[in-house]
Amino acid sequence: MTDSNARRQQYEHEKLSLSLNKDSILWSYFLENNFMLRYYYFCWTLFFVSLQICVSLSVQCQHINSHYQKKQFDTCDIASWPEVRVTNPQVAISDDGNYVAYSLGSLQRPPIGYIKKTAGELIDSFREVRQLQFCKLSHHVIVTFSKDSLCLLDVRTLKKDFFPAVRMFRLFKQNSEEWMMILFKNGILLSINLKTRNRCTHTGVHQFYTYDGGAHCILLKNLDGKDDLVLQMLNVKFNKMQPLWQGKGIDQLIFSSSGKQIAFRTSNPDHTHSVWAGKCTPGQLKLIFSGHMAPGDKGYRINSLVNFSPDEQRLFLQIEPLKPARVLPGAKLNVWSYLDPKLQSQQIKELNISEIRLVVIDLQDFTLRALTEEGERPLTRWRSIWDDLVLIIKRKGHWSESNWNDSAKGALILKSSISGVQTEIDLKLPPSAQWALSPTSKFIIGYQSELDPTDVWSYEIGTGIYRNLTASIPSTMTADMSDEGRSARKKGVVPIGWAANEQFLLVSDGYDIWRIDPFAKVHPVRLTHAKEKQIRLVPFTNYEDAAQAVRRNQTMILYGCHEMTNQSSFCLINPYLKNSEKWHFQGDYQFVKATGNVWGDLAKANDVNMFLVGRESGTESRNLFLTADFASFLPVSLNHPERNFYWHNSQLVHFADRAGIATKGILYKPASFNAKSKYPVIIHYYDKKSKAANTFLTPRPGGGELDVNWFATHGYVVLVTDIHYQLDNPGAGILNAVLGAADYISQFPWVDSTKIGIQGHSFGGFETNYLISHSHRFAAAISSSGMTELIVDYLSIWPGGNAKSEIYELGQSRMPSRPWTNTRAYIDHSPILHIDSIQTPVLLIHNRNDSNVHFVQGVSFFIGLRRAGKVAWLLEYDNGGHGLTGIDYIDGLIRSYQFFNHYLKGEPAPVWMTKGIPARLKGREWGFEIDSAITSPPPGLTK
Repeated sequence: MTDSNARRQQYEHEKLSLSLNKDSILWSYFLENNFMLRYYYFCWTLFFVSLQICVSLSVQCQHINSHYQKKQFDTCDIASWPEVRVTNPQVAISDDGNYVAYSLGSLQRPPIGYIKKTAGELIDSFREVRQLQFCKLSHHVIVTFSKDSLCLLDVRTLKKDFFPAVRMFRLFKQNSEEWMMILFKNGILLSINLKTRNRCTHTGVHQFYTYDGGAHCILLKNLDGKDDLVLQMLNVKFNKMQPLWQGKGIDQLIFSSSGKQIAFRTSNPDHTHSVWAGKCTPGQLKLIFSGHMAPGDKGYRINSLVNFSPDEQRLFLQIEPLKPARVLPGAKLNVWSYLDPKLQSQQIKELNISEIRLVVIDLQDFTLRALTEEGERPLTRWRSIWDDLVLIIKRKGHWSESNWNDSAKGALILKSSISGVQTEIDLKLPPSAQWALSPTSKFIIGYQSELDPTDVWSYEIGTGIYRNLTASIPSTMTADMSDEGRSARKKGVVPIGWAANEQFLLVSDGYDIWRIDPFAKVHPVRLTHAKEKQIRLVPFTNYEDAAQAVRRNQTMILYGCHEMTNQSSFCLINPYLKNSEKWHFQGDYQFVKATGNVWGDLAKANDVNMFLVGRESGTESRNLFLTADFASFLPVSLNHPERNFYWHNSQLVHFADRAGIATKGILYKPASFNAKSKYPVIIHYYDKKSKAANTFLTPRPGGGELDVNWFATHGYVVLVTDIHYQLDNPGAGILNAVLGAADYISQFPWVDSTKIGIQGHSFGGFETNYLISHSHRFAAAISSSGMTELIVDYLSIWPGGNAKSEIYELGQSRMPSRPWTNTRAYIDHSPILHIDSIQTPVLLIHNRNDSNVHFVQGVSFFIGLRRAGKVAWLLEYDNGGHGLTGIDYIDGLIRSYQFFNHYLKGEPAPVWMTKGIPARLKGREWGFEIDSAITSPPPGLTK
């Protein structure tokens, strides 16, 4: 830059500065000498600053709203609702507890899998995930996809290996090494040492089988140019092969517990099977059985291999009867006899389900022994069916008739799989009681069933002595727990697990956990004190068999729910110690088990105390959480789709029904609820649903119950009420509860008490039918798949062919009397016989393929309503069953919404309500549009 240019720029700068100084001086003079001018200057400055702030905030709000603006819940959102999966194989935790894997998906979109550190950092994500599994001895996670591909991800280095066209894979370990075996669709088998990353391949592999704990696997390979298959043992560590067997048609192979022996089944040309077994060394496999076997008067063939005995000296098989070669000419009919132990309908159903029997083969002399005969089945709680002793229940009739049918009462048999000697146990409990063999075969435990709850008994096998183990435990049964027709209820005591080596039995009385001496020498010890807290405890994990028995230093995890508030809690105890309980109260949440790993049935890191659980509330979607102590929980997933919508609020409410009985319910209100407005109300019911107050109602296009999410987000208040029943008169409890709920909700100024509707499904559908035939309180009603004529329904059959009478005498229908002994009660509870009393407009939903409540129940009710001139519709869906799914569900939801909108909101009726849809227009017109000519459905046809 030249000197002249520099001087010119300096001059211009000084000139500008002088000008500004002059203006400032003049302006300051005026401000100092004019108060009003100063005031106006302040106001204008404040105005422009405020305007600038408003513009800035407006821009920011528009930006925020464009990303976070809530929307109205629509039908398209139901199938696309994202949900965190909490069950295996789509959730897992690594053995060291440092990593978790889970998936997030919807009915409409394939799940996305997420791999995270437990500290929260996202490692990777994958689309269209089918399975997530952590390796045991390495820092790898296996991700399989819906299109038969697989990814092996190292969570430390983030190295990914993709493998396409995978037929199957397996993991197995030996000592400090772990292998992954991948079989591709082209027959190539790849083995990977996950520690060293060494790889080996084998071609022509048809199938492979692995044994965890051994360094070998069994390969089934195709011989070049031949139909035969060759069975080879592969030592994976040294990549060495040994031939074991050559033949045709292997379709099942199992290992013994030590892995030293195998057994497999092959197919024969006559549609029977052969069984081979022996040591995993060349020349040791022997043919132990082939062709037909004939225990009793029928020919049988092998159905499946079960397992080796614990001492590996016997092999357990399941067999099935051969189908008759031909049917003789003559009349084809079913002869129903009053002497049949089972109804003909059930016998016919069971013809299509092969009668499976259990047999055992001695591997020394190849002798075969039948363990179960016709009408017998092994009882497997706490024990496997391949043990030395097998507990068998024998009954010719169906268990549901055991309260009156002697052939259904059953006999208890203890049979030795070694000698074949069997002992029939004299039943001391009601014939419908449950029985189980203890893990080490010292005792048979008898306990309550759903039919005849009573005390827990033990039968000592060595001495034949019976003992009542829970006689001194007080009954905790309440009226609500015994109002389902089970009049024989005495106690609510059930066994929940064993201590190691059968030191004691653990039982629950419905509230608390007790420690029981199976010899009844020591008085029962109460381990928890939940009843005083009004908390009902249940095991949060599984302690059922010997492998899951409670060890001395193991903490037992119990989950509690408060009877009145539904608030959740965890109680941790050491059952070997008295007064060891530690309580952690969690408030208005519900917790569910995540079942990614097998530790009991709860996802747990094998090497550390770290658990995965699901947590939700009435207004928050289920998400995964980590916990080490069940006191504090660290979020893993953050799935909250409800926050994108104007979602509803929910709360647990308490009121008295019309009989004065304290009742609970769940009240759902719209997000935009305004106490100064008036809202229509829908009351929904099905037994006792208030226990779900902290359950998030995930939108799903299926079922028949009221879609609470839809109505509570579209201007309705929904009240879900409990019902307290009376045996032989359930209708009284129904009326008291639902009318009491209507009285309760009507007291609020924001409720239009003249616009209350009701809805129920299945037994709730019956309750709706009963309500409108015994009360005029409600403005509209929807009944889905409900009974209408109880005598016919009592005398009908279930899909399995057995009689429905058991659900009346012993179950939900709560009518222990028979129609011919209490005819008046059945007549009073049959809404079809009270049609003339009905004034409420009703929409029926019932389908021809409903196998639970037969279509005749719905269509006959509609025909009667139509003949009596009542206002009624019946929706029958071609693809519907005992409820609706998919597009049928959406269609039914829209029509239910339009129906309630008309009668509870006063909106014009659609065409399908005012004119119907002629059969010739089925599938071409749906009638959803509003009828511009007729605003309300006209009266019935009867003049």
